[in-house]
Amino acid sequence: MSRSPREVVVCAPMDGRVVPLQGVPDPAFAQGLVGAGVAIDPVGELVVAPCAGVLRRSGHAHAFTVETEAGDVLVHVGIDTVALAGEGFTVLREDGSRVDAGDEILRLDLDHLAHRAPSLVSPVLALGVAERSLTDLCHTGIVRRGAPLYRMTVAAESAAATGSAELQVRRARVRGEHGLHARPAAELVGILRGLRADVWVSVHGKRADARSITALMALGTAQGDEVLLEAAGDDAGVALDALSACFDPPVSKCETPRAVAELPGQLAALVAVRGVAAGPACRWVAHQWSFPLASGDYTAEIRRLDEALAAVTLQLAGEAQPLKGARRDILEAHAAMLADPALRESAVGRVRLGDGAARAWATACESMASRLRQSPDRRMAERAADLADVSQRVLVHLLGAPPVTAIPDGSIVVADELLPSQLLALDPARVGAVVTARGGTTAHAAILAAGLGLPMLVAAGETLLAVPDGEWLIVDAEQGHVEVGPTDERRREFASVCALREERLRAARAAVHAPVTLADGESVCVECNLGRATEAKAAAAGGAEGVGLLRTEFLFLERTSAPDTSEQQAEYAAVTEAFAGRPVTIRILDAGGDKPLPFVSLPREDNPALGLRGLRTGLAYPELLSNQLKALAATPGEVRVLLPMVNDVTELRQVRAMLAEAGRTLPLGVMIETPASVLLADSLAAEADFFSIGSNDLAQYVLAIDRLHPTLGSSLDGLHPAVLRAMQTASLAARRAGKPVAVCGGLAADPDAIPLLVGMGIRELSVAAAAVAEVKAAVRGLDPLACAQLLADAAHAPDAATVRARVREFRALFDEVSA
Repeated sequence: MSRSPREVVVCAPMDGRVVPLQGVPDPAFAQGLVGAGVAIDPVGELVVAPCAGVLRRSGHAHAFTVETEAGDVLVHVGIDTVALAGEGFTVLREDGSRVDAGDEILRLDLDHLAHRAPSLVSPVLALGVAERSLTDLCHTGIVRRGAPLYRMTVAAESAAATGSAELQVRRARVRGEHGLHARPAAELVGILRGLRADVWVSVHGKRADARSITALMALGTAQGDEVLLEAAGDDAGVALDALSACFDPPVSKCETPRAVAELPGQLAALVAVRGVAAGPACRWVAHQWSFPLASGDYTAEIRRLDEALAAVTLQLAGEAQPLKGARRDILEAHAAMLADPALRESAVGRVRLGDGAARAWATACESMASRLRQSPDRRMAERAADLADVSQRVLVHLLGAPPVTAIPDGSIVVADELLPSQLLALDPARVGAVVTARGGTTAHAAILAAGLGLPMLVAAGETLLAVPDGEWLIVDAEQGHVEVGPTDERRREFASVCALREERLRAARAAVHAPVTLADGESVCVECNLGRATEAKAAAAGGAEGVGLLRTEFLFLERTSAPDTSEQQAEYAAVTEAFAGRPVTIRILDAGGDKPLPFVSLPREDNPALGLRGLRTGLAYPELLSNQLKALAATPGEVRVLLPMVNDVTELRQVRAMLAEAGRTLPLGVMIETPASVLLADSLAAEADFFSIGSNDLAQYVLAIDRLHPTLGSSLDGLHPAVLRAMQTASLAARRAGKPVAVCGGLAADPDAIPLLVGMGIRELSVAAAAVAEVKAAVRGLDPLACAQLLADAAHAPDAATVRARVREFRALFDEVSA
């Protein structure tokens, strides 16, 4: 049914020369597939609204539409400018804002665009109408902004579906290099002309009418995105057949995997939980929900949704009540997501538009999850999996439980990504390890796997999903790789390695409380890293000789307001009480970067790793830092304060002055994790009370590789000679000044790194509580002089692989002599 006619005068959005549509160097525009109108070859840098209405930018800088009562008007600046991804465009008005004719929308860098775009000719089109529907059309000549181009008096019609209301569905992948921008969107709309069907395209949690170019562009698709094509009406099947020809076939994660001979022998991945395992692959495939048609009674559908939300809220509360630590925190975070009124309102809005409760809820959750995945803050992006988990729980109440995946004993679970509830459903006694194609090392599933003692690798890539069920895998979650289809000889060799490792682990645990001394009798202190106060008692009982790093972020993240001084002091005191008389090193809040604070408006940063994080955040928000220092000053016990991301002495002095104002003198240390702190180690050592080397961040900054990068992260190695030299420089500066130096990063628990750290003169290692026994065993009896010689050799090696090879020769010889 068409809308009632309205008249809108469309004016020139820019200064320039009018070009007939037929002269536009692009067939989709020239042939009128997108719409009727004219084009302008611009000479000025300013682009304004051609008429009054609602501005829609569709996620692109190069084009926008204005929604009017008579239809939508598109301004598309240049040809193929979508490939520039916004370069040369400055956006002056937000998407969704109401504009009047002449309001400034874009500013152009014409020189930049002229060198990179095939043409700057810019169509100004009435979408979905024929040229005969426009009047007073301006064909040629020079125009100024605001001059009339044509009158639009007809609203676009939408075809009405008749006959069967049965919904037909297809999946497909976006083919075009730049997604569904104006040209491919116009092609889809053209295909549907004359067909009696209602058709939709869904992706990223958004659903668009396939007859609307604007709506299709607003989906924000990219090449390779999987979309859902839906149609209802007499010509539904014909419409889907025609549309499918414009897309690529979907990639099904359930298809028969490739032959092992076609797969690489080794897949690199990121270590989420350390450990080793071997066994047959068990492919975990996410359940594909089938949504029934809406009942037509939206009041009943909303009631069903609310009943499901209430039931899941009670379920989460019941599951969380008996738990402590990370598992309880995660379930409470899920309950908070479920209670988000914006999420429910989004789903209810979709119900009112005709969706059933289940489809509306799934679409609303996916829409919000999509926004989370696109966040530059990695931890926020990883929360998308938690939202998917919440979505699944509600869908189970609405649609029934999906079939349970049977996991054979000893299997390696292989998945695209595991949700926290799916991870908790695994029996660690029956599963050897977990490997996922996506995911992050700080995701909740990884945290839960660590609590279960389950080795886990993440970000192994899409190739992992081609591994067939039952194919043998070797998971090395120490070095970060998966071996696919190892030979029988390699399997026997690895089984021997695992048996030997298990034997050594039992011996190490038995001796965990014995003193740790080197061959010359010098002691080495092995402490623990803690992520929350509730872990302290178990760590103290497990042999840790103190806390080398208490991360305080657990008090600040994922909450709506900062903890007050008394709450902080109580948490810190719980740790010092558990380690009565032993040193507890408490790092001040290391927020920013990939750890955003919901209650602080931290700026969006293009490169968070080099932005406002660590001590920089505390100095930028001094009240946060001051309150934390007051809480630390009030905490009884052997408290040491550690400052992250220090670059120079000025920062150290600022905090020392603030600590003095808090009323107590405490040992104040700096983390060595930036190149600046290494180069200024002498001056820092003169004023700091101790050093703690954060090897993870130091390695990423020295080597300029993001340690959580899904592709490069697995190649980042802290035993690179450049990183070793940086650590050696800092250690030497501390020892010259008579100040203790520790390592609290991942290298402290790396068996290959430990002899090198001893060779540097480091006598304090802080590791995950679960690794304390193994690290103590690896240190005992090492010869400091031999380790120093090994370090001198390693520091001049060409690469990290050579360093590791030489250290393993050293360790093999040491094991032989010790035996």
